[in-house]
Amino acid sequence: MALTAPVSILTGGPGTGKTHTLRVVATLARAKRLRPSWPPRPGAPPSA
Repeated sequence: MALTAPVSILTGGPGTGKTHTLRVVATLARAKRLRPSWPPRPGAPPSA
């Protein structure tokens, strides 16, 4: 969901794995060569 939803919220107390989860999501995004949707690229059409 974090790689497909426009916004994701990761919450939890200390020691619940937030940093680990964020690192895994970032690694997967890099492996899939995904680019952040913000800030928009110059000249990109507005999103619907």
